[in-house]
Amino acid sequence: MKIAVCVHLYHIDMLDSIRSYLSNLEHEYDLYIGLTKNYPQSFLHNLKQTNKNTNIVFVQNIGMDVGGFLQIYKTIKDSYDLILKIHTKKGLGSPSRPSIHLSRHGLESANHRGQVWFNGLMHGVLGSKERVNSIIENFKNNPDCGMVGAKKNNNFSVNLSCMNEIFSWVNVKTKTDGHFFVGGTIFWIRNDILKKYLTDDVIDKILEISPSGYVHEPSINHAMERIFGSLVYVENKQIYIL
Repeated sequence: MKIAVCVHLYHIDMLDSIRSYLSNLEHEYDLYIGLTKNYPQSFLHNLKQTNKNTNIVFVQNIGMDVGGFLQIYKTIKDSYDLILKIHTKKGLGSPSRPSIHLSRHGLESANHRGQVWFNGLMHGVLGSKERVNSIIENFKNNPDCGMVGAKKNNNFSVNLSCMNEIFSWVNVKTKTDGHFFVGGTIFWIRNDILKKYLTDDVIDKILEISPSGYVHEPSINHAMERIFGSLVYVENKQIYIL
């Protein structure tokens, strides 16, 4: 299976952690790394050593990791079978735009919780060579498998209004009853699901209304987090936690 790994590398000091997890992916893959700044050539050269097929994509800092991914995805060819979407999650919110957890428990606690969440999500998709091989084999042999992640969630209500607007753009009429999504948006997904709905025109509409920086729910970012999962069910497939 042809694999594209898409990394939104907002926190560049997490590169070593990303590389460590990617070392468990023994299958050949093309790597796409999104950067929000034009870093020195020495760093870009180092970045390209991550994988023999490494592509650097400069993206606008909008829509958090979802916006970064969508900008990367526009550069990807349709020929891929699987997409692995990962990103750097360093904390929950920022001092200028604090999350509820940060406001209640402080920056140190929010950063710790963010790191625990990041490692849990990454373990679900790249935790070991055996796990990665099992995931890819499941996609190969199980046609019902549409997405794989660390944990399934089903809290849709706050973001439903924004979701329904996006669904109208992709001509999907569906209810979220029985649907799940991978919270944290680190997952494997079949590319034929994404490319059916995420046309350049749709991506441009989403990016046009995507905010910069950290935002609370409801938002276009959190709506898309859920839509990725819902589209799996619209295509009569399932999300698997292996």
